[in-house]
This record gives sequence, structure tokens and C-alpha cells, in this order.
Amino acid sequence: MSDFTYEGEKRLHGLETYEWDNTWWEHAPDQTLPRVLFIGDSISCQHRRLVTQMLDGKAWVDGYGTSKAVDNPWFVQSVDLFVKQMGRCEMILFNNGLHGFHLSVEEYAAHYSRVLDEIRALYPDKPVTLVLTTPVRDRADLSKFAENNEQVIARNAAVRAIAAERGLPVLDYYAAIADHPDFWGPDGVHLAAEGYQTLAKLCAAYIEETLGL
Repeated sequence: MSDFTYEGEKRLHGLETYEWDNTWWEHAPDQTLPRVLFIGDSISCQHRRLVTQMLDGKAWVDGYGTSKAVDNPWFVQSVDLFVKQMGRCEMILFNNGLHGFHLSVEEYAAHYSRVLDEIRALYPDKPVTLVLTTPVRDRADLSKFAENNEQVIARNAAVRAIAAERGLPVLDYYAAIADHPDFWGPDGVHLAAEGYQTLAKLCAAYIEETLGL
């Protein structure tokens, strides 16, 4: 996985060196199975299709992955355009925390809340689950967390508080892999195969339970 999907340095502005969007519809013509929309980052892009495979014909998991931070003015419009092209979805998974490190935790929480509320206003009948952000490890020594992992922890705490305020469920990706440094690839951000498999199993089980599959 290219480092271009993650900005390791602290930015002084909203845009990263490389900005990207990754959109994917699973079996686009099929309207018979439930569809799940995963709004996330490169971590979601790398395991989303594994989730579909694990669901084994019970549901399709579509993805809008992006480097856009929550203060990006085009974030919600981009999600809206994607969902309109999808046609429908039965539930939404939302994660955004490994981008936009120019934001303080307070700024992040405010923008996250705004984006979340705007998405829910666009699709008021769709249940939303907030997915906690995965840890960041020191690429020089994967047994250690990176310095900015403290910011990830603080952001996840903010997301938990936002979820509690709005009565939304939380899917804890952080805890699922935090104690397994062997789950990471060499950049300390993206995961090795076992890490993605672990997240995919957790996500597939959650979708099955939530949708009653």
C-alpha cells in the first residue's frame, strides 16, 4: 500500500499532498440483496471486499473511501453523489480519523459532528454505525505506537461521545487490533493480511447481526 494514501506529517492546511477518492459498487446491477455503504479511508478500501466475501451472498458491501478530512467542504457532497449513483443502501458505516491531522481534537469533533449530521439528514432512514479509527504504529519499531497515535485515541474518544449524544452504535476497530503489532505492514499505518482479515471478520459479523442475515 502506497504511503500516498496517508499523510504522515502534520499539515498546516486542509489538503494533503495527494488527495484521492476510491469508489466501489459490488455487483452493481443486483438489487436483490441488502447493500451496506462503508464510508472510510484506505483501511476500509483494503478490507471492504473481504467483508462481502465473508457475507457469502447475504449482502453487498459498497465503499466510498477518501483522503478527505472532515473539514473538507466537498466531503458530504461527494458522499451524496456516490449514494445517489448506488441507488440504495440498508445501512451506513462511517469512519474518518487517519486524515486531517492539521485539526485539533476539538476541531475534529466539531467537523465530524457536522459531517455526520449532514449525512444523516440526507439519508434519515438509514441506520449509521460509527467505526473507530485504527492505531498508528512507529514504522521504525512496530512494537511501539507512533507519536500521533495519541491523537487517534483522543479522536476515538470524541467519536464515542458523539455516538452517545446521538444514540448511535460504535464498532471498535481500534481495540480489535491494538494489541497485535504483527498485524501491521512496514509503514505502521496500513495492515498486513491478518490485520485486514481480523477487521473483516468483525465487520461481517456486525453486519449480519445488525441486518438479521
